[in-house]
Amino acid sequence: MGYEERAKGPQGQATQRTMRLPLEQFIGRWLLHVPPRHAVRVRCWGLYAHTQGDALAHCRQQLGQEPVAISPVWDAPRESASGAAEQPACCPVCGPRLVGTALIPRAGVPPPPAPSWEQVA
Repeated sequence: MGYEERAKGPQGQATQRTMRLPLEQFIGRWLLHVPPRHAVRVRCWGLYAHTQGDALAHCRQQLGQEPVAISPVWDAPRESASGAAEQPACCPVCGPRLVGTALIPRAGVPPPPAPSWEQVA
């Protein structure tokens, strides 16, 4: 098994090393990199990257699988004549009526300032 030693050598280059392991230990180390069932995985490179749709479709075809279903693109909420954002009445994917129960502020946005005593009175 080949690996790079983390400590840099005299010229600033990482040194290449080879390690020999018993089969059981190698498989144990390799399985440490396999995610558990139902774990959320980020696929941003390789066959599952968003740029590799044709290659993924070709592989799925060769395995006798259907192409990946592409979900519809959702448009941003439109503004009405009054300037307020118009929300869709129904879910564009499955169809049931949408009901808003809370407004969740965006991350990184400071909370609104507390009103001063003059505004309250």
